[in-house]
Amino acid sequence: MPVTIGERGRAVTPLRPTGYVEVNGSRLEAKLAPSRAVNVESGAEVVIVGGDAFGLAVRAAADVTNPSDLPGYGEEVPLPAEQGELRDELEKQTWEEEQEGTKRDLQKETMLFVVPLIILFVGGQMLLGTQAAVAIGLAWVVLFFGLGLALAFFGSEG
Repeated sequence: MPVTIGERGRAVTPLRPTGYVEVNGSRLEAKLAPSRAVNVESGAEVVIVGGDAFGLAVRAAADVTNPSDLPGYGEEVPLPAEQGELRDELEKQTWEEEQEGTKRDLQKETMLFVVPLIILFVGGQMLLGTQAAVAIGLAWVVLFFGLGLALAFFGSEG
């Protein structure tokens, strides 16, 4: 049976701020949503106020005067099996976003290295010859990676 916002349940364990509640005969993970109650003792009545991929959000029933005034009143909240699937999907999405960010950063850093190297090499070759262009290119490589190492070293100190 689905759990909905505004539904009442009972704390099976103390919620400090997380624990378990019983709703419709099912024992479910829950966490306290912001309210006056800092903790809810075992056996206390709670009201479902929401939920996410990590569990139900509840408040002490004493803190909810009219459940029908809650945002989303009557809407279904995902159950634990669904929560696990949602959590896995959220973790996968977060990992993919991090990978995309890393890829973009690498592309930017590559462009910051390659474009000046090409300009220095071609310009050096046109003005000073091939040997000077190679020396300038090598100097750029040493400077670029030396600065990168210095930033990595000193950046990790702070």
